[in-house]
Amino acid sequence: MAEEFDKSEEATPYKLQEARKKGQVSRSMELPAFFSLAAMLLALTVSIGNAASMIYQHTQWWLSHAHQLAQSQMQLNHHFNAYVQHLAQAVLPVILSGTLAAVIASLVNIGPLFSMQPLSPDFSKLNPVTGIKKIFSRKSLVELGKLVVKIGLFSATAYMVWQQAAVKILNSKHTAINEIIQTWLSLFLTLAYSLLFTFLIAALFDLWFSKKEFSRQMRMSKRDVKDENKRREGDPEIKSKRKRALNELLQKTASVKRVKDADVIITNPSHVAVALQYQPNTMARPIVLGKGHGFLASNI
Repeated sequence: MAEEFDKSEEATPYKLQEARKKGQVSRSMELPAFFSLAAMLLALTVSIGNAASMIYQHTQWWLSHAHQLAQSQMQLNHHFNAYVQHLAQAVLPVILSGTLAAVIASLVNIGPLFSMQPLSPDFSKLNPVTGIKKIFSRKSLVELGKLVVKIGLFSATAYMVWQQAAVKILNSKHTAINEIIQTWLSLFLTLAYSLLFTFLIAALFDLWFSKKEFSRQMRMSKRDVKDENKRREGDPEIKSKRKRALNELLQKTASVKRVKDADVIITNPSHVAVALQYQPNTMARPIVLGKGHGFLASNI
């Protein structure tokens, strides 16, 4: 806990980039679920008229030809397969639209991301103490509270919708079958859109909470920031030594360029070389233009 309070610095871009490589990003699970449900409901609303007509026609045909189908197993299988194919044609676009919307929402939420790190074995997850901590963590408690709120909101909405539709449904015993189907489909869509509203609230909250929780988990202490700078840019003392060595090298290189103005080169015998400039008429004493040993001496 003390270590958590010590982390007062926001995560650096480098740490966020490294975390992303490991698959650690701010991810909202409710957002793709909301867009998936919204796309499925939109597709269902568009195709529900044809679906209801198809269900009505097939149900009517099955009821009127039940005695014929009971006498022929082959004919029963044929018509049943045809019914399943028509039903799949009506349901498949709804499922595909929901899947596509979930994928697009995930890409918008976290962007394109591929990492094998989450799939690598992590034996620390087998630690029962760690598991218990996760069960009673703040994230788990928030997820539990979110689930309770979603169930409560949807239950209350479903109860109000049922109260409004109950009288119409109970009085539909003398109504034609196509009207009964339309009534139940209308009730289903109303409940589905109520569920969508619940998912919208949950998605907005989950998006905010996931970003805040991820930011909290990525926070760094001042020492973490300092250590990261050392790893990326090197120790400050070593950098200072390198800078001094570079300056000395530049000075020596510059001195070699001034050797052409020297009047005399003093060597000992070839390991050390000193370039002097001396004009008796204008100088009180000689000036050292450059000096060096080894390879630098040979250049002088």
